[in-house]
Amino acid sequence: MKNGVWSGEVWCITKNKGDIAISVVINAIKNNKGETQKFIALFTDITEKKNNQEIIWQQAHYDNLTHLLNRNSFTKYIDNTVKSKHAFALLFIDLDHFKRVNDTLGHNAGDELLIQAALRIKHCIRHSDIV
Repeated sequence: MKNGVWSGEVWCITKNKGDIAISVVINAIKNNKGETQKFIALFTDITEKKNNQEIIWQQAHYDNLTHLLNRNSFTKYIDNTVKSKHAFALLFIDLDHFKRVNDTLGHNAGDELLIQAALRIKHCIRHSDIV
């Protein structure tokens, strides 16, 4: 506790709400001699803020439709992997005539094709691999 104040965030498990995020600020109350007499704590529920931050982070890094890394995150991952000089393999897959699916069956069918392709590829790889 520096200068008589501590602040931080904690996760709590409650009976009614489940997990909630709490912001905590604790202040030391001192007497005339400068000795700590007691503490005052302020607790604030920041669960909604934390959930919103998680949604924003997900949207910034993953494709909303397939839930795979988006282009920017994938590029950063590849750049870091190349710089690390570890061996890796990169496989490029193209869905032939994908435009035709969208044009003839509609964008919902095209979306479903992308989702199913992503799921099938994810089921074929190791846990440590990325798609």
